[in-house]
Amino acid sequence: MRRLTLLLATVFAALCLGACRVDTEVAVVVSDDGSGAVTVTVELDREAARQLGDPATAVRLDDLREAGWSVEDPATADDGAVTFRAVRTFAGPEDLAGVLGEIGGGDGSAESEGIFRDVDLQVADAFAGTDFSFRTDVELTGSLEQFSDADLAAALGGLPLARTPEELAVMGADDPATATLELAVSLPGDVTETNSTDRATPTWQYPMTGGVATSETASAASSTSQSLPIVIIGIGAVAVLLGLVAAAVALVRSRS
Repeated sequence: MRRLTLLLATVFAALCLGACRVDTEVAVVVSDDGSGAVTVTVELDREAARQLGDPATAVRLDDLREAGWSVEDPATADDGAVTFRAVRTFAGPEDLAGVLGEIGGGDGSAESEGIFRDVDLQVADAFAGTDFSFRTDVELTGSLEQFSDADLAAALGGLPLARTPEELAVMGADDPATATLELAVSLPGDVTETNSTDRATPTWQYPMTGGVATSETASAASSTSQSLPIVIIGIGAVAVLLGLVAAAVALVRSRS
């Protein structure tokens, strides 16, 4: 199992979900050269945090750190809510699929069985700037059991999250608002196209509970502009204009 998927599964297994809310955000930030960072934030409301217990001992974070994630210590807000946050950088567009695969299982390829599939980040240089495009298929079953696997189930007495489907339903797993996933993608430049309703920072939200499966594509494109080619064109236009003026002056002088 991918380590961040295990973190989510451990959180879900430790919770009595009734009256709880757990929100997970996956934020992808792409730099001008195609490198970037992925930040995963898991927020537990006060009731969820109470059910979890001491976050420092309830959830193991050492495995994440050993896998290359920069992990903050759990933060507790004044209202009792608890936040887990982990960051992983990627060196280029070709590395993003693997990082997203660590979050949702699989490897981010089209054949993956994880949450994020067919992940694709493209960076293309143009004459006046750079074009960026991002897309991924998002596949969620609507059940928290998606965040378990055979090994974890065996460790939990043969049940994916240590509870029967009926017990999970009583605890709130049938409510789409109990656990949600938000994907946010920040690309350099101005967004030129996206199927998100938010063009400033394309963002998509999906339920992880409720029993209704999600099978959607998230996509966005942006473009940056460079002033240098425009300046060069401007200088060239001035040079042409000056050349025409000089030619006209020479012609007048030759006739006088």
